[in-house]
Amino acid sequence: IRDSGTAVLIEGGAPILEDLLIDPAGDMVTGGPNQPREAMEVRDGGSPTIRDSVLKSLAHIDDGATPTFEGVEFRLGCLHVQGQGTSPSVRASSFVGSDCPGFSISVADGAHVDVAAGDIDSRPGQAGIRVANDGSSADITGTSISGGAEGVLVGPGATVTFQRSNAQEAAVGIKVQDGDLTIAAGALVDNTIGLQVSGDSFLEVSDTDFCNETDFDLRDGAAVPSEPNRVCDDGTTELASRDGS
Repeated sequence: IRDSGTAVLIEGGAPILEDLLIDPAGDMVTGGPNQPREAMEVRDGGSPTIRDSVLKSLAHIDDGATPTFEGVEFRLGCLHVQGQGTSPSVRASSFVGSDCPGFSISVADGAHVDVAAGDIDSRPGQAGIRVANDGSSADITGTSISGGAEGVLVGPGATVTFQRSNAQEAAVGIKVQDGDLTIAAGALVDNTIGLQVSGDSFLEVSDTDFCNETDFDLRDGAAVPSEPNRVCDDGTTELASRDGS
């Protein structure tokens, strides 16, 4: 499917779309995450299932939509999720080299995303998964996130659960700014900084491996329990702490 603007628009309903290549023509030039040319928009409570397809631009999910993406390759594309009640599921899907402004997956304005068994490979300067604004949230399970400025960015008032997943080869594996983060059975490996926490943030971290140039960058009194987590002991790591952390 090739067009300019939005290639596929789903308003309500629950269609099943399979084996598609969605490649809108035109430049992806934008002043905001919901303004590029769009491969797909799902709104008005739509709950489609998109399987075994390739999206080469933005998928914009809003207005209470609950789509399911299964085996979808976001090749240069990305997913922007916004609005109360909006809650897509992304399963066994991949994001490679997003052309979107600053993210592969963005969650905002009280939306939620469930990412499972996925792979995200970000460009420099981008977040793999960015969760911002009060009430926005993400559950990340069994997913590998590589590269970029942050593997996961948790913004003010946002909540993220990171389970059996890894963030690697980023400037910061996971960055939390006035947000809530739970990590269970995770791995933050080969990032410049493993976990960076600032502001009024809440953390629960268990059964997690840290092996980075700097494992923790803790500010504003943030703290990470050393047990039962594991810090790489290869002579290259150090603990960065500020403000009495």
